[in-house]
Amino acid sequence: MAPAVVAALIGLAGQLYSGYKSSQAQKEANAQNEKTRQMYQNWYDREYYADPLQRSDAQRLLNRTQEMIRERNRHAAGTQAVQGGTEESLAATKEANAKAMADAVGQVAALNETRKDNINSTYMGAMKGYYDNVANQETARANNIAAAGKGVADAAAKIAGGGDWSGGSTDSPTTSQQKQNDTSAAGGRLVDPYDNYTSEDWIDFRG
Repeated sequence: MAPAVVAALIGLAGQLYSGYKSSQAQKEANAQNEKTRQMYQNWYDREYYADPLQRSDAQRLLNRTQEMIRERNRHAAGTQAVQGGTEESLAATKEANAKAMADAVGQVAALNETRKDNINSTYMGAMKGYYDNVANQETARANNIAAAGKGVADAAAKIAGGGDWSGGSTDSPTTSQQKQNDTSAAGGRLVDPYDNYTSEDWIDFRG
């Protein structure tokens, strides 16, 4: 097998192997991308849809409010035991307690809306970065596929056509060997096939 064909086959094998490894790397990248996307989605679902009343900050606020209500009730009960109380004073105490709890729950709801807005912003920023990264990977993959395809096509064309691999002479092997022989016989100088003709030979040749 001609050296040029061997070189072409080696080049073709290299291009195919490179394409295979690139495909493997892309599969691994796709799997990692999916893990990242799912991680972001899980975080969003967990945080955005969480019960705001079960959050630690909300629990602290509600606990403080309940403690304040209990303290108010104890004070009202003490006042009633010493001075006596009326239905109106008890109703006022209950109303104040209900209002305090409603205000606390409203504050929790307002804080929750702000928290959800922040979650949305964080999630959208993370997903934008994710999709930008995926787009960059796809662009690089397309470029690699195009380059690999060109390399395979070039190698196949050279195998099929026996093209000029060295960029040098296109002489046939017989012609190249004859030139080498002529050069060697002339001590390194390329021999002109008519160098050995004399003037008489030329006259005979032409006449």
